[in-house]
Amino acid sequence: MEPLAYRAETYGMRLRIHTNQGPLDIEPDLRTVQRGGLAESVRPKTLDVLLYLVNYRDRIVSKEDLLAALWPEVAVTDNVL
Repeated sequence: MEPLAYRAETYGMRLRIHTNQGPLDIEPDLRTVQRGGLAESVRPKTLDVLLYLVNYRDRIVSKEDLLAALWPEVAVTDNVL
C-alpha cells in the first residue's frame, strides 16, 4: 500500500487535505468529512485525532502527545490508538 502523502489548506472554517487518494474536506465546526463531495462516516474521536495530527503536521506527534491531548486523565490501551 502506498503511504499517505498530503498537504493541508484552510478556507475559512473548512480544511482541505490533498492526499494521494484525492482531496478530503473537513469542516471542524460541523464535524463533517467529505471526499469527492460525498459525506464520509467518521467517528467523533477519529475526527479529533485527524484534526490534532493536521494541526501539528509540522512536527512528529508521539503517542504520549495524543493521549495527553485527546484522552486526558483516562487510561487508554494501545488498541484504542
